[in-house]
Amino acid sequence: MAFLFGVVWVQQLSHLPSGDWFLLLFLASVPLAIKWTRLLPVPFLLLGIAWTIHYSTNLLHQAIPTEIENRTITVIGRVVDLPAHRPHSVRILLEPSRAAFLNQPVNLPRLVSLSLYQEYSDKPWDPSVGSCWKLRVRLKNPHGFRNPGGFNYEAHLFAHHIRATGYIVPKSKRQHISEDGIPGFNFLRQRIGHKLAAVLGDSGQLGILSALAIGDKQGLTIDQWKALRVTGTSHLLAISGLHLSLVSTLVFLLARIVWSHVSYGARRLPAQKFAVIPALISALVYSGLAGFSIPTQRALVMLASLYLSILFARRPFRLQALALAMLAVLFYDPLSVLSAGFWLSFSAVAIIYFIVTRRSDVGYWGQGLRVQAGISVGLVPLSLLFFQSASLVSPIANVVAIPLYGFVVVPLTLLALACFAVLPDPVGSSLLHAAAGISDMGWYWIDWLSTYSSAAFHLAAPTPLTVLLAIGGLALLAMPKGTPMRYFGLFLCIPVFWADTPPSTGEFRATLLDVGQGLSLVVRTHQHTLVFDTGARFSDRLNGGEAVVVPFLRQRGVSRIDTLIVSHDDNDHIGGLASVREAMQVDRLISNVPQASPTEPCVKGRRWEWDKVQFEILHPGVGAGGNNNNDSCVLMVRSPHSSLLVPGDIEKPAELELVRKYGNRLRASYLVAPHHGSRTSSSQDFLAAVRPEWVLVPAGHLNRYHHPSARVTNRYHQAGIRWLVSGERGAIFIDPALADRDPQGYREIEPRYWENARAGEQ
Repeated sequence: MAFLFGVVWVQQLSHLPSGDWFLLLFLASVPLAIKWTRLLPVPFLLLGIAWTIHYSTNLLHQAIPTEIENRTITVIGRVVDLPAHRPHSVRILLEPSRAAFLNQPVNLPRLVSLSLYQEYSDKPWDPSVGSCWKLRVRLKNPHGFRNPGGFNYEAHLFAHHIRATGYIVPKSKRQHISEDGIPGFNFLRQRIGHKLAAVLGDSGQLGILSALAIGDKQGLTIDQWKALRVTGTSHLLAISGLHLSLVSTLVFLLARIVWSHVSYGARRLPAQKFAVIPALISALVYSGLAGFSIPTQRALVMLASLYLSILFARRPFRLQALALAMLAVLFYDPLSVLSAGFWLSFSAVAIIYFIVTRRSDVGYWGQGLRVQAGISVGLVPLSLLFFQSASLVSPIANVVAIPLYGFVVVPLTLLALACFAVLPDPVGSSLLHAAAGISDMGWYWIDWLSTYSSAAFHLAAPTPLTVLLAIGGLALLAMPKGTPMRYFGLFLCIPVFWADTPPSTGEFRATLLDVGQGLSLVVRTHQHTLVFDTGARFSDRLNGGEAVVVPFLRQRGVSRIDTLIVSHDDNDHIGGLASVREAMQVDRLISNVPQASPTEPCVKGRRWEWDKVQFEILHPGVGAGGNNNNDSCVLMVRSPHSSLLVPGDIEKPAELELVRKYGNRLRASYLVAPHHGSRTSSSQDFLAAVRPEWVLVPAGHLNRYHHPSARVTNRYHQAGIRWLVSGERGAIFIDPALADRDPQGYREIEPRYWENARAGEQ
């Protein structure tokens, strides 16, 4: 635990210190810990800090040189993981061996994520794992959206050791060099994936069985993912302790039976000890097929400690095995703590240990139900921390799904794969179709439960401190009857449900979300919430509404949107609308865009007041279709102490019209940059009328339009206006009620050492 605390402490830092001092302190503390054993956690804490700093520093040094960022380079490298196929693209993980820019060699990170957009390709591309290619690519340092509640893409890439992302230059030649890579687990996983696809074809269970067999979840549909999350059954598709234990136990029992009939061998090595060897090998192979994910790493170490205790005739200690597994995983990769899977996996096993070691007379099935209930309730604080939601139907769903998938579908699938290797094809195909049929029945149960509106609940994201209090409270409540202060655990659980404090009456808070090259703004008063635009739709699986807007609102404890405004019909403003309306209750939708119906029209003169904060639509006039930039809705928000102007994508003609009509009434403390700071907007007359203290620019990092324009930022500078860019600062927060009214970027509020250096205040 001390080693874990050291690792976690480093992950909270904005800059990495030198690990040499911590290493010296570790060496100095070892003799003291040997003499006074109560000090033993101290050297482990220091070792955890020193090792994590050393590990992370080596990874940070792999950043690509800035002079080649977004420039075309030639790279030769090997595909090292399963290609991720999407309807219009394919993504590969490449291990570069050589790279050149303008015929000069350059150093690249050990792992690079590359995408090929199929519409620019002459034919579909499915490179085999281990194949070597010569490609022309454009790379950049990792960058992603940074918003409260949203997925941290940069942390995800860093945790997976990916220090550059990019794409293969459209229509450039892809030269296949060789297939001479050493076949490993990923090569085998790809071969099995192709076999599953060939046998099951368009079966809806192909994605499920691929996840169970080789840990490949890219075949799961969006609807399947939603059903799994709502019912709390996502863990079924993570090859973890349940699946690994089942497979190795079956192999152990079979090997013991077979070896016990080999009299010559059994006399020299008892069958129980011999069976340990094939059981460990099977666990290792299945872990490899799962891609050595964190749950499989944990389960593999625990199984190894159990089997080795059998081999050397030692009594196994479950808690020691769990601690050993955690230490091994952290030493192998201290960045694993950045994954929710690390915390959920180890916490689930700790809960199981806590329950099964208590004396009970409820019998086997009763104990199983108790374990399931304990996991469902015990993981709620962590689920709220990571996902702002928890399933209410999880115990009901899992009581059927766990035995069905764990004891029937998984063994049938693995048996089918084994049969493909040693028996004629019809045997394996028949078993695989049987597994798919049974999985289909289990999926019907999961899908049916997910349709209930109350299947899951959403709450504001708790702080780590309230999560720790809730975990302690649940542990206290689970103590035997008669334990002193047992019911005090209820009070410890209450803070985890506290929501974010809303603004006071007469005040507003605004957040310009980081949705890349797009716009989404949230304005909150004491009792109301307004959302202005919803970001872009990037693909069938990703849009600003689902990835950014909805997670942010849930993180803030907002369950309904009083008014949603869609400024006009450009994708970067309306792309996330469908996802927002599906996930959140929207009381009123204001827009002139036909596909946003049913709506109220966005016309100048529309006014309303919430909690002594005034809202007014300034533009456009009646009859605007919302089909071009100058038809954008323009919103003014005024409180007694401050004001905010949100002009959408209007350009100079609409800006001058607003100046003529409203003049000094356009005065605002904060201005969202018109049209993302393009050179066709933010005219001098408009800026002179608004006279903002701050301009917030909704523009993506290194966007292809080069927003904000240098010409526009020069105007800001000459007018004495300060500005922030969401793509560089993350979500930007405005709280005029604070003494310091300066906006703050989320990257400044929660900085992390793995993020690239950002431009300072302009």
